[in-house]
Amino acid sequence: MSFLMAIPWRYALTCDAVTPSWLLMGLRKKSPIDFELVWLVSDARVLASAKLASSRRTRRRGLIGVQSIDEALVLQPCRWIHTFGVLHALDIAYLDQQGVVLHIQHIKPKRIGMPLWKAATVIEATRGSLERWNLNIGDLVEVRHVD
Repeated sequence: MSFLMAIPWRYALTCDAVTPSWLLMGLRKKSPIDFELVWLVSDARVLASAKLASSRRTRRRGLIGVQSIDEALVLQPCRWIHTFGVLHALDIAYLDQQGVVLHIQHIKPKRIGMPLWKAATVIEATRGSLERWNLNIGDLVEVRHVD
């Protein structure tokens, strides 16, 4: 069976030369997700710039399918994460309501992290980032919005 025979007849009747291939296959094109830029600050020093995922849509998408991670991702509110669809190993920091680091985890792709019910925020960064930032359990991390 050829590919064209697999396309439902209703698509074949309405297609022309300018119809995108993703529409022919019945797929929706993914729209870009806009993250809010923030600073991660601890002890009056900037740890890194980050993207804030505060809406359901941005938290659900997260780092899935991202080829290279340039900035950390802050998921707020969040208590647990998974790395299905994530291409890189990650450092994870779980923060409580006040921004105190409760737990630090190094997680590989295709894994599920244990939920931490006291957590309110999760920071995802490339493997080795938390060591570079010298971030430890008990440290206070503030998420500052860029003006």
